[in-house]
Amino acid sequence: MRALSLRVSAVAAGSLFIACSKDKPATTTDSAASRTIVRDATDLRSYTLDMDKMRRYVAAAKALDDESKKNPSVVIDVNIGNEPLSESIATVERNDFVTDVLKRAGTTPAEFVTIMAAYLQAATASAALDADTNARIPAGQNAENVEFVRAHRAEIEKLMSDAGLT
Repeated sequence: MRALSLRVSAVAAGSLFIACSKDKPATTTDSAASRTIVRDATDLRSYTLDMDKMRRYVAAAKALDDESKKNPSVVIDVNIGNEPLSESIATVERNDFVTDVLKRAGTTPAEFVTIMAAYLQAATASAALDADTNARIPAGQNAENVEFVRAHRAEIEKLMSDAGLT
């Protein structure tokens, strides 16, 4: 898995995130991992993923990945899952170069971070459900996003693979 231009401290199975807990999928019985998943759940509960958002996210991630190879100022640290979304968004917004790359890719720092966080949360819950048939979607999460990720897994993986992000 290649490092993305935004270093994040969480994992989405089969995606373009750097892992912090790759060894063990989060389940409802894993309290530390569950806290990571549901942090900021109130911000993401009503945010619904769709393929248009995922395409914009992948295009922006690809643009950042391409730019990071040329310009190290693109690499910034956000702590999705370990800090409020507003802090992650503010971290991205403070970097004018990254903000410009995102705008050229057709998105904003807020949209990029929110899609990333919603996808991360849904993909992590999806992986837990796949790993343990007794697992349940943690309370407060957007079940529609988990089902979206499960239903579109192959399409999302292809998008990321075609963009060279996996």
